[in-house]
Amino acid sequence: MLLGLAPVVISTRSSDMQRVRSWIVRHAVSSFLVLAYAITVALLLVPKGLTEPGLLPGEATPHGILENVLGSAVPAFIVTALVGGPVGLRDLARRSFK
Repeated sequence: MLLGLAPVVISTRSSDMQRVRSWIVRHAVSSFLVLAYAITVALLLVPKGLTEPGLLPGEATPHGILENVLGSAVPAFIVTALVGGPVGLRDLARRSFK
């Protein structure tokens, strides 16, 4: 003991993250669906005032585009990165941006 202090036990967050990662690898489709739903619902909560028409060409609003693109692309890249690693991520990027 140093100066009468008991040693501090530091919890290992890496073991918690490893458990989450292994669950995502075992349940990739479920993880994708949960993330896609969560991101889409979070984007629904963006105030409509922040997504006024005129920010994009044509009468499009970024609200619909954010929901559709980010709601599916972001979870796909997250799950692919965890399941397939860098090789899987490169393959998904290559296929997506052909």
